[in-house]
Amino acid sequence: MPSEGERKRHNQTPVRTSCIGTVLLIITQRTDMKKTVILTLLLGFGTGLAGCRSKPDLSWYETAWPNASGWRGFSFQEAQEYLEGHQQVMMVCITQDHVEDVDPSKENSWSVYSFSGTVVRTYKGEWKVGERIQFTHALDSRVKQEENRKVGELLFLYTDVYSPNRFNIETGGFERYSVRTSRLLSAVFPQPSDSLSKAE
Repeated sequence: MPSEGERKRHNQTPVRTSCIGTVLLIITQRTDMKKTVILTLLLGFGTGLAGCRSKPDLSWYETAWPNASGWRGFSFQEAQEYLEGHQQVMMVCITQDHVEDVDPSKENSWSVYSFSGTVVRTYKGEWKVGERIQFTHALDSRVKQEENRKVGELLFLYTDVYSPNRFNIETGGFERYSVRTSRLLSAVFPQPSDSLSKAE
């Protein structure tokens, strides 16, 4: 049977609790029940707000583009504003492409690059995975006519258009797939699948 001194030492042994639990324990000991309930609710609300304000770790961003200090020379906030400024952001797999001259009879004619593809991922907008997409990109000069040179390539598209018809993509409205741009898009447009893959 423990002695009186052992019982006192046992009762004084500190209990490991969370920060909030410790605060609540102190509140419970020093206030009446009504005040305890009010303060508990306030603490819970404040903790929720603190979680909402937490920012993701972006230390990878500038080091991913060491020469340009960020995607296209943008800070993360500028890149986010640019991407969010488009209504449709997606990744497309090219299934067909060709170059054609607008007016072959003229020496100073210019060319148009035509693409057909399939949407393989949607970050923002109405496009759905599996939908067919057709778009063109006007070039500043005439280039060699080629066909299906980019079949199988993955491209990121940034546009405001959702249409079954062929439409034009301006300069800067598309780029080839890269891991770092994929990571940027996942940071700007987080999706449940991204969280699951990180958890695994």
